[in-house]
Amino acid sequence: MVPTSRGDLLWGVWQGFREIKKVMKSIPLPQMIAVEPFPRLTAVLKGEDYTNSFHGQTVLKSIAGSTVTYQAVAAIKESRGKAVIVSSKEAFIAQQHLMKKGIFLEPSSASVVSAYEKLKQYGMIREKDVIVTIGTSLDLSKFNYS
Repeated sequence: MVPTSRGDLLWGVWQGFREIKKVMKSIPLPQMIAVEPFPRLTAVLKGEDYTNSFHGQTVLKSIAGSTVTYQAVAAIKESRGKAVIVSSKEAFIAQQHLMKKGIFLEPSSASVVSAYEKLKQYGMIREKDVIVTIGTSLDLSKFNYS
């Protein structure tokens, strides 16, 4: 699960897994799951042209934006993955949950936890599944540097 704006990081992670697969042929490739604050990749996966501009409101600035990349769409399709929409409110709730555990991610990064909970609630994650959520940036405002 990757917090996603245009999808460049999603593509890069997918390429990394494909490189590992060349060397370790027995490992299965993961499903790539893009976590987005409003429908962009979700819309493309439902048939919209990836070159469109997709507008939505979010305070999740790290994963805001109105475009997607062809590579992100390819990563999702090749991996049999999906895109999950997480609202700003859901991301802030996940951030607070993580903070209680001593993990200080900014809200865009914390959105992956909300996506995980959503997929689990809808029965799309099984107990035996191995899930990797990528936290891309810390919330440094929570640290005292004095």
